[in-house]
Amino acid sequence: EKGSGQSARYSITVKDQLLYAAVPIQAQGTTWGTARVALPYDEVERLTTELVQIILLVAGAAGTLALIVGIKVSQAMARPLKNVSAMARAMADGKFDQLVKPSGPAEIAHLGQALNQTAQALRHSFESLSVERERLGSILAHLPVGVILCETDGRVILSNPAAAHLLRVQAVMAGRTLDTLVHETELLEFIQGCMVGECHNCTVTMEHTSPSRLLRVVASRLGPGSAGQSLFVLQDLTDLKQLDALRREFLANVSHELRTPIASLGAAIDALQDGALQEPALATDFVQRLRQETDRLAKMVEDLLLLARIDAGRIPLDFQVVDANELAGTSAERLRPLAERAGLELAFIPAPEAVPLFVDREQIHQVLGNLLHNAIKFTPAPGRIVLQLQQSPRWMLFSVADTGAGLKIEEKERIFERFYKVSRSRGSNGAGLGLAITRQIVQAHQGQIWADSPGPGQGATFFFKLPLA
Repeated sequence: EKGSGQSARYSITVKDQLLYAAVPIQAQGTTWGTARVALPYDEVERLTTELVQIILLVAGAAGTLALIVGIKVSQAMARPLKNVSAMARAMADGKFDQLVKPSGPAEIAHLGQALNQTAQALRHSFESLSVERERLGSILAHLPVGVILCETDGRVILSNPAAAHLLRVQAVMAGRTLDTLVHETELLEFIQGCMVGECHNCTVTMEHTSPSRLLRVVASRLGPGSAGQSLFVLQDLTDLKQLDALRREFLANVSHELRTPIASLGAAIDALQDGALQEPALATDFVQRLRQETDRLAKMVEDLLLLARIDAGRIPLDFQVVDANELAGTSAERLRPLAERAGLELAFIPAPEAVPLFVDREQIHQVLGNLLHNAIKFTPAPGRIVLQLQQSPRWMLFSVADTGAGLKIEEKERIFERFYKVSRSRGSNGAGLGLAITRQIVQAHQGQIWADSPGPGQGATFFFKLPLA
């Protein structure tokens, strides 16, 4: 009825367990009979077992093949991924010189190329930042003003050597707080006030006595992006203050030196107008005074102009090779008559052998003349003046020693200043410019000059040295 059928039962005929299968035989819609097949059940089980084994074998082979292919594919994908991962870790550590070779699937290869481009761009950026940082560090290191950048709690982030010098700090400032670095109370209070927001852009000038210095501090609060950091710029104005004091002193000295001859000229002119012209003897005396004061004024103006030209480098020096002994000997002979009239002995001790110097002959004559003339002027009779030359491997040392009034310690430091006079009670008519001119000439020859003295009343020695030709 179902068109087919199967059954498993024991066959009495063959005395064995058989598996029967039957299907109808049909043709043109008519059933003509039934076809039945019988097989021993053991044979069916054997065929079934073989079929299952074949299926399992094929399935195992396919699984093994799939596993091998999967492993190979995963290894092919894992290797470039591992390289990309290693490169990413290197970039995170700041190493941008490692590049990955693009490999593997297209997506991974594209990822490797993108990482390579990113690493190159970052390397170039970091190199530019490094150059800029070095440039900024060099600028800060060579700035003559102190620069300090600190957090709101006073901890120093950035500073330069000038700041450490101005604050007299020997150790590294970065990482320390300003209250451990700043020892002047007024300066510390100003800095702390700026950090708590009392001012955003402030400037203060402070004068300290120990050590004596004038300090200007400019404080600025940085913008919101800097988390309220403060920038302090410190400038030492001590030299400017000293220059201003020297300028005022120079003007006062010029005024003082001009006042005396001008007053003398005015007094002589008044006396002549009041009738001294009618008396020949008085008229001659006043005219001589006018001549002396006029010459003194002319000499002072000439010396001032000479100093100004030397300072500005506008004195053309006629350098030539000259013998040091001949140069010094000529200067000594020029001043010998003046020394003898003053009752003084002038001795000259030359170098053991001829020594060539590359100098301006007339300018060095002026240096020696000024030193010898001062020695004669400030040495009482009977006294002795010695001009001596001593040679070293690189220098020729000139010395002018006298047995005169000598110098105090503070006078040795200031003797070469303009308008400075050792003692106005000695009756000097000079303006105090001779030694200042002498120092400028020696320095223009790349030389050095200084003075020494055991003390007042024990004589003095003036030294200057010039480089050998």
